[in-house]
Amino acid sequence: MARSLASIIKTQTADYWEAFLNERRIPAARIRRMEEVMADPQIAARNAIQTLNDPDSQVNGLKVPVSAFNLSSSPAQVNKAPQPIGAQSAELLKELGYSEQDIAKMREQGATN
Repeated sequence: MARSLASIIKTQTADYWEAFLNERRIPAARIRRMEEVMADPQIAARNAIQTLNDPDSQVNGLKVPVSAFNLSSSPAQVNKAPQPIGAQSAELLKELGYSEQDIAKMREQGATN
């Protein structure tokens, strides 16, 4: 059956099948390439991709996806640069009971940064 279905699907484009199924009220959407997603008018209308504005950050200008839904009192927004990898490692390890010496040894061994 899978071969039969595949041979039928190959006869038309993904756009065709998406429209064909949706016109018949069958929920379907083709997989889109990233550039198609980023250019989708709905993404812009929902402000679902925001640009990080933090001149002091190495990632200033980074485009970041945010929640696709908005709450009336707290719309989704990017207001801080992401922390570097391991930014809170020492703090978390201390909370777990590791000593400064233990953490230093882990760093030497490459187990944490």
